[in-house]
Amino acid sequence: MIVVFSSGRSGTNLVLEVLTSSKELTYDIEYPEDKMLFRRNIIYPNNYLTKCDSIYVDGYNQFEKFMLNNNHCKMLWTIRHPYDWCMSKLYRGRKKDEDDSLADDATIEGCISDMYYMFSIYIRATKDEKLKNMIMTVKMEDVLTNITEEAKRICRFTNIKYNELMDMPHKRMRHIEYKNKHSNYEKINSSNLYIWKEKDTIYDEFFIKNNIDLDKLFVYMNPLVKHFDY
Repeated sequence: MIVVFSSGRSGTNLVLEVLTSSKELTYDIEYPEDKMLFRRNIIYPNNYLTKCDSIYVDGYNQFEKFMLNNNHCKMLWTIRHPYDWCMSKLYRGRKKDEDDSLADDATIEGCISDMYYMFSIYIRATKDEKLKNMIMTVKMEDVLTNITEEAKRICRFTNIKYNELMDMPHKRMRHIEYKNKHSNYEKINSSNLYIWKEKDTIYDEFFIKNNIDLDKLFVYMNPLVKHFDY
């Protein structure tokens, strides 16, 4: 069983699509995402593929119980530079019109809470002697800048065969906004890396126009920057 896991906007969908080209893996629904994965807590087949965000886990005990019950699980825990990660949450989760609801992690407070909830599970899981060998950390930056080597590393960890279609996850993305922007590229596009360096101008000055204090947010993210070696 392979689970792609993390907080939203970390690259889970991209890593998931690296794996959907494998004929060794199976899933029961059109898009292998399961918000009830940890809450349902059943035993899955060895070749089952899915993804879930950390917000859908009700505490570390639930996470640990699931992992121990599925001790054949290989978890790919996606991360990216925490500054970029937060900026993506705030921008992508925004209201586009009056009828849209604001995502829970699209505010400064919600973003910090979501990131540290994910981080608290990560720290405990990667220090847990029973679980740590079941988890591999995957940096979005590595996927975007060296897709072939990162796909092969994922395959070694998950014990599946590499195929060249794994180098083109952007061609299979289900999310329309991403697909429209990236699917025409022959190679995976890495233009959205280190967007925090353009924080005042990115997204048509979105953060300036909305008076979002990114510098304050970045202070909260510095422990994650340090831990993940950015």
